[in-house]
Amino acid sequence: MYATPLRFVYIVLFFFSLLIWQQAKAQHFLYESDKFSVARSGYHKIELNSQIVNRLNASLANIRIYDPKEQEIQYVVQSSNPISPSIQKIALEIYQKNQKTGCCTEWIMVNAKELTIDNLLLEVNPFEGQKTIDISGSQDHQQWFVLKDTFKIAGGKQTHFKLTGLKRNDYKYIRVRIDDFDTPPLAIQQIGMETSLFVKESYNLLPQPTITQTTFIQQADSITYVDFSFEERQYINWLDFQFVTKTTNYAYNIELQTKKDSLGFFEHSQTFQYTPEQANYLVLPKLYGQYFRFKIHNYKQPRLRVANIQPYQLKYYLIANLEANQPYLLRFGGEHRHLPTQQPIVSVQIPDSLEIVYPDHIKMIGSQTHNLEANIENIAFFSLQNLFLGGLSLVLVVLVVLFMLRRRNRIFRSFF
Repeated sequence: MYATPLRFVYIVLFFFSLLIWQQAKAQHFLYESDKFSVARSGYHKIELNSQIVNRLNASLANIRIYDPKEQEIQYVVQSSNPISPSIQKIALEIYQKNQKTGCCTEWIMVNAKELTIDNLLLEVNPFEGQKTIDISGSQDHQQWFVLKDTFKIAGGKQTHFKLTGLKRNDYKYIRVRIDDFDTPPLAIQQIGMETSLFVKESYNLLPQPTITQTTFIQQADSITYVDFSFEERQYINWLDFQFVTKTTNYAYNIELQTKKDSLGFFEHSQTFQYTPEQANYLVLPKLYGQYFRFKIHNYKQPRLRVANIQPYQLKYYLIANLEANQPYLLRFGGEHRHLPTQQPIVSVQIPDSLEIVYPDHIKMIGSQTHNLEANIENIAFFSLQNLFLGGLSLVLVVLVVLFMLRRRNRIFRSFF
């Protein structure tokens, strides 16, 4: 009499439990972009800004493109090519020349582009004997500050000289004073500088970090801790920095350390050696974190301090075939672990030069604001929700099975 209704109930419970189980297994995205479209159909490069990249996992797998029908669009991930810095020689404009009989010759250059200068290049005519050179800088052409004194260069066949160890500066005026006591004035053809540059078009500028510095004096070593942190976690591929010290004759061992959160401990990332004459940058294999530290071993040397730190991130793109005038959007973040299981499009001939699309206005899913702060509570919520739904579905499946077995075999009465 009651078999048919109970059987119906079992079937409903079984499919309901499956539905809940699928919901529990579903992987949630935390963020989405505003809708964007393209003017012409074809392959496009969708540039991922740092706000998007910093919310992806290490393989950049937890991101999808959706079309107007909420269908996923195939894509491949591409990054800009990491570019090593190139050494470039830059000529400085000669602003003034003052020759003082029996004393010296002064050459004053103007640093019109406000470049950071820590060396000078001299191109001169052949000369005999030895010359002493003093270098100073000024912002107003009135008050001068010593950058390096008592450089000595010897004459002969050499006509190109690199003067290193200058105090790093961006003074508007640079003065080179060359003594003429025992030898005729030096005939200078050109004065310039050498600098390390990299193509910033391959990188996105990241926010400026907050920097604090502390020095601890030990018996055999003086250690300076330079802590720098960001408001949220960052993927960093390039770190530009400026160290300041009173001397250029020493080498410093520096450890770069990271930690996952404000309450954790710093962990070693990499070690490098720094001398004031070298270029001030680090190329990093996608370093990820929010809190970082330079641990500088000064030993008995003058204390090394940081004047500035600037991070950069490689540009990342999604290459996809998009239709004109159709609204697309990105969803990303959350617990996705794998790339889409679609046929790859790398076998298709994709043009080298593609139009770039810039999705903007990133927001949390379900939120009308653009506030992207602290995702921990949201991630915890989704994880707790999945755990609850998974447990509930498992209980329902067990109950359905037991009820069905009970109907067929009275031995299972003891379970209830």
